[in-house]
Amino acid sequence: MQAKLLCYNLTGDRARFVNALCAEMNIDMQMVDKSEYSKPLSELLGFDTQADIKYTGEGLTDEMLVLCFFTQDMLKNFLTAFRQNGVKPVALKAMLTEHNFEWSSLELYKDLKQEHEYFSKNKQGNA
Repeated sequence: MQAKLLCYNLTGDRARFVNALCAEMNIDMQMVDKSEYSKPLSELLGFDTQADIKYTGEGLTDEMLVLCFFTQDMLKNFLTAFRQNGVKPVALKAMLTEHNFEWSSLELYKDLKQEHEYFSKNKQGNA
């Protein structure tokens, strides 16, 4: 499978950096439009199609990345590139898994947001 990166709310310099990094690493980059937030990730990746229902609710408030079909080396190199180039990492990111393959972007976002808040709270408590 060709590695693919689903991107949400990336703009400006960060979007340009991620786009260049994906081109350099031969990763297909796909900006996900708000109207697609209710579609399963599997559909965004072209595996199945369901009724074409457009999402019209609130947008996501944070950046999010979904890394699909990345090898271990590719993942390591992708994340390391942020550090090496002084680019702040995207806080909400996930690997595509069997577990989240059928989730919508909204479901994944909610899960990642809760997880990030939990770990941030516990990190501050341990500092």
